[in-house]
Formats: sequence, C-alpha cells, structure tokens
Amino acid sequence: MPSRFNVAADLPDGRKAVFNTFSTSLATVNTATWRGFLQAGAEYSPRGRLPGRTARLLHGKNFLVAKDVDELDVLRLHYEMSRCAEDSLTVYIAPTLACNLRCSYCFVRPDRTLQPLKAMDRRTEDAVVRYVARQARGKKKVSISWYGGEPALGLRTIRRVSSLLAPAFEKAGVDCSMGLLTNGVLLDRKTWGMLRRSHVGYVQVTVDVPRALKRDRRGRDSLERALDGVACAAGQADVELRVNISRDSEREFNALYEGLLRRGLQKKLKALVFSKVTRQERGPASSRRGFLQARDYVRITARERAKAASLGLPVETLSLRPPAACTSTRRTGMVIGPDGFLYKCPVDLGIRDRAYGSVFESGVKLGNLLPWLAYDWFQHDECRRCPVLPQCAGGCPHRRLLQAHYLTREEFCHWYLRGDLENRVREYALMNESARASARDRSDVAGLEFHG
Repeated sequence: MPSRFNVAADLPDGRKAVFNTFSTSLATVNTATWRGFLQAGAEYSPRGRLPGRTARLLHGKNFLVAKDVDELDVLRLHYEMSRCAEDSLTVYIAPTLACNLRCSYCFVRPDRTLQPLKAMDRRTEDAVVRYVARQARGKKKVSISWYGGEPALGLRTIRRVSSLLAPAFEKAGVDCSMGLLTNGVLLDRKTWGMLRRSHVGYVQVTVDVPRALKRDRRGRDSLERALDGVACAAGQADVELRVNISRDSEREFNALYEGLLRRGLQKKLKALVFSKVTRQERGPASSRRGFLQARDYVRITARERAKAASLGLPVETLSLRPPAACTSTRRTGMVIGPDGFLYKCPVDLGIRDRAYGSVFESGVKLGNLLPWLAYDWFQHDECRRCPVLPQCAGGCPHRRLLQAHYLTREEFCHWYLRGDLENRVREYALMNESARASARDRSDVAGLEFHG
C-alpha cells in the first residue's frame, strides 16, 4: 500500500514528482503510476500491473509499505533510536552571552540573563574541556557549535578550548566537526583566520529583512559588514546565509541579492536559507506586532526563493536529512553556558532555573532534564495526520513544553515545509533533471525514475 508520507507535485510535462518525507527519496512517475499505486487509497497487489523489480524499488525507498505495518510506529522507533544513540555527541557552547548588535526579537537578552557573568573565564574553560572530553568517551562523532550572544566576542575561549579538544579527539579517532553561529559583523580576515585554525569548518551567518532590525549598539546598519564577513569565510568553509524575515520588502530582498552577487558569493555560498522570526518566550518580542502570519511567510519565501534561484544563488530546497531527534531531546545533546551551566535548549541560555547541571558537578537536576528526554512527538492528533511529521517531529519541543499556554496552533507548525511542500518537491525534481542521465536508478516501467 502507498506510504502515508508520500507527497506529490505536478511537473510541466505531465509527470508527477513524488517525495517521501520519511525516507527523503524522490521519484518522478507518470500519472497512471501515481494514481494506481502511490497516492493515498491506492491498493497495490503483487498480481497487478507493476513489475516486480519496480515494486521492490518502491518498497525499498518507502513509497510502498506492507499493509500490516503502522508507519507511525516505525517512525516512533526511528526517533527513539535517534534520541538514545550513543555513538555521537552534540554540544552547543556559548563563550559569552554578550552581543555587538541589538536585535529586538533575540531570546538572549540582558533582562533574561540572571547572572552578571558575560564571558567564560579560564577556570570554566578548563572545566568545559574536561566535561566534554568525558562525555565524548566511546563516541565516533562529536559536533560542537559555538553559540551566543555573539560567539566572535569570545575568540579567546574558542581558540583555547578548540586547541585542547581537537587534538585529543584526533588522537582518539573521533570525528569532530566545529561550527559557528554568528551575525558575521566581526568576521574579518584576521578573525576568520583564527577561527579556521581553531577547526571551524561550518559557519551560519544571520541577516535580517528588514535590515533595520539588525543594527549595532550605535544604531548603525550591519548588513554590509555581515556580507563582508560572509565573503571572508565563503570558499574556505561551508557557509550558510540565514535570512530572518519579519516583514515583506522586495526592495530590501533585492538589495541583499545585489550585495551577494557583487561579492561573487553565488559561487561560494553553501545555501541561502529563509527563516521566519517567531515569538520568543520572554522580553518585549513576545508581542505579536511585527510578526508575519504563516501564510504570508509562505507566499513571500516562495517568491523570493524563485527570484534568488534565478540569479544563480544556491537556495536551500528540500530537507534531505533523514528524520532525527532535536538536540534538546537527545540523550547526548547539551548546551553549555559561559558560566558552565548545562541546558537542553539554546533558548534557555542564561536562565539558571532551567539548567539541569553544571560542568563543575556530577549531579543533575532531574526535574529540568526529564521533560526533554521523555518528550513525546506523537501526542498531537494534527501532527500524527500530517505527511511532514518525519521532518518536523511535531514542531519545536521548547515551544511545546514551555510556550504552549500562549502560542497559536499555527505557531507550532513548520510552515516553511508544510505550507510550500509541493512547490519544494517540484523545485527539487526540476533541479535534478539535468543530473538524471548519469545518476539514476531505472526500473522497467516507462516514466518511473528515482533520484538520490
């Protein structure tokens, strides 16, 4: 029978592009194959018109499933295995909560920082190194993301902690990757050179539309400096540019693209990603004023994604990562603040009564830890019925656990996927058209081709 996670989009030549959100496989099929075998309600029979090899391929890529299999149970098992996996460790480290910009919607605000400490001291650095090294024992892979505040204000900590951890991981045969989440303003050539020597291989730079939301503490515009920072790292690392959208402005989008093209970044960026600014738990940004409705966001991003792609910019298409638990709900995921306190979600940085432990102590506060580790993705009926569930896992756990009392239903949903999914499936299929001749698996049914 067809998978409940099949999503189809019409292609210009009359075929269907079919994407499975669980296996992340993509196939192009003729309309008859879609209607007869892959769309909801179709009843596949081994004695039907579908040749055996094709049926095996469709089943292997999850487009077809056995009648006696509950896909939600399979998905639940997959998530639980991801949550409990012991072969990897994911760590966010905030060397400081200070920032050089004033973004009104930021969740790390001075009024939420319940301690005076602004930057990690040497004693805490040593404790972080020891703690992460202990947690990494027996792991095959460690992922460290430098976070903040603005982590580029904590270069000393990044340099020292990295210089101690990276050689130890290499000696132990542990695959270690390090990334930086930054506003990009301080990312000049000297700074990037130091970060590169500190084993940073992935950078995400965030800019805003409207750009007025990302001004420095003197009220100056930061966009051009951020794009200069992108240019310093792009080509030497995987650099992703995240565009936070609070309001529609075609003029500002056009100015952003012009700045990227002027620096030749269409050939160096890994991806251009559009993101919706959402209500945060505390602070003045909890007001609804200035935030886009989900449907407006989908309309704007569909328009801008098409425009950016037409300019040759590498726009993110479908999520092709297999379903996996959020860092906050994984047993081996953690966030370390500049004071050494341990959190499960970066949004809680600086709120000490949300911490579940410390790098200085061996004990944990179970009341703050168990809600994350026991979080149930499948408790919401509207999510259980949604074909996007394998990719979004029911939305942000922090919102479900700590903001459910005031958020609306649409604010839990990943509208960036659900609201524009068919268009993204179509985009991805057409993008693969030129590569199909050399990278495809053919079946013995005309009009059926697999990608990826």
